[in-house]
Amino acid sequence: MSLGAALGACLMLPVLAMAATQAPKVAVRFGPPAGLSENRDRSYVSKQQGAWLVQLGLYMQKTISPGLAGNERAEIEVRDLKFAGNVESWSGPAGSGPRVVRDTTPPRMHVVFRVVDENGQVLRSGERKLRDMNFMVSTGSPGDTLRYEKSLVDDWVDLDFPARP
Repeated sequence: MSLGAALGACLMLPVLAMAATQAPKVAVRFGPPAGLSENRDRSYVSKQQGAWLVQLGLYMQKTISPGLAGNERAEIEVRDLKFAGNVESWSGPAGSGPRVVRDTTPPRMHVVFRVVDENGQVLRSGERKLRDMNFMVSTGSPGDTLRYEKSLVDDWVDLDFPARP
């Protein structure tokens, strides 16, 4: 699956799950793949990375939804993204080696968001440059490849989309 197809799937999943007349509660889109910090040092985008973006987009939809009132929708644009760690190319073709996570390679994300009501009126908006320098001590499932990025999203969501009682 190409990254474009993966990102398209990320955007389409919430739409397919809803009635044709209803907009998704949370729409997530990623900036151009070549422009993401994750890809600037490489001439390609891996299939695995495309799958990670889909997973991260779905996770963002799931965690942001509880912080929205019944008539609100959130539009999220991830303008930049750098997964925790770096791909080490010493063990194979360029960029195909393992991702090695060190405390000096935190996850980073640049997001722009807006929350709108059913009429499209902007209720709140913002831009955040997220980074977690303490990511190595963050909680999460040890088997989850995206645990550091999900923890970063959780911290942001707690601030801008606190769950409603």
